[in-house]
Amino acid sequence: QSAIDSAQYDQDVEAQAALVNKNLYVQRLANIFKDIDIDQSGSVTIDEFKDHLDDEAVRAYLESLGLEASDVWTLFKLLDADGGNLIELDEFISGCLRIKGTARGLDLAKLSYEFKWTTKRLNSFMNRTERALKSIA
Repeated sequence: QSAIDSAQYDQDVEAQAALVNKNLYVQRLANIFKDIDIDQSGSVTIDEFKDHLDDEAVRAYLESLGLEASDVWTLFKLLDADGGNLIELDEFISGCLRIKGTARGLDLAKLSYEFKWTTKRLNSFMNRTERALKSIA
């Protein structure tokens, strides 16, 4: 019983440490967001984002957090979850958490499904277009 209790304690300690690390990471991201949001509007434009990420020190800091920042425009679009061309704090944090690290199996499966679905729709559209063009000729 002692070994089981010890293993459970180790898991609890590990889970608590992971939560502390995540909270610290989120706080660092919030601080970065505040630095990027130059006009303190609560949202970041592509210009604010680009200006801030042009700084090598900022880019290096983001990369130290596990975020690749070499393609500023793509990173901005990935973080802009609602497509509004502005990034708000919650979008920034959730986007960074989603992007950080390696892709999960579920992410890859979702991408695969969406790619197949899009390919199927595109092929269907191309076939209809070809038939329509042949009927015109």
